[in-house]
Amino acid sequence: MKPVDEFFELVEARTHRAIEAANAQMGRLELMLNVFLTVLVLLLIGSAVLILRRVTRPLAAVKASIDGLSAGVLETPIPEAKHDDEVGAVSSALLAFRDKLVQIRELERQERAEAQKRADRAEAMSRVVSDVGAVVTAAAAGDFSARLEIDDADEQIQKLVAGINEINAVVDAAT
Repeated sequence: MKPVDEFFELVEARTHRAIEAANAQMGRLELMLNVFLTVLVLLLIGSAVLILRRVTRPLAAVKASIDGLSAGVLETPIPEAKHDDEVGAVSSALLAFRDKLVQIRELERQERAEAQKRADRAEAMSRVVSDVGAVVTAAAAGDFSARLEIDDADEQIQKLVAGINEINAVVDAAT
């Protein structure tokens, strides 16, 4: 049975070589797979860091700025538009929005100041009309000694007061 034994030994040796070749191939594939997975993990980590730096952090800063502006704090820092992307565009738009809010606040302040000036002028005019009425009533009764003393009115009102006082002084001196 020697030929059969030799045949089985040859088959066994060939099978053993085939298994070793398959194991070697499997080792190479396993190494390639490990390298591929390592590169993939590194790419994922790099992508996560990039997303964190270029999207997540800037968006969080923009949100904080929006929250500050919506609370009325115009001094809220707005992140600089470092990149020419959507986050940079939002930052630029937010800067323009804040500038407009500052202009609106200034215009509102100016309008309040003008309204106060108009109210003060109307109050002064009301006092002048009242005082002029009292002087005219006294003059109609024959008392030309009454004089107007209004110091907080504008120049035109001061001229009117001076004119009335002069008329009364002339008439008072003549009588």
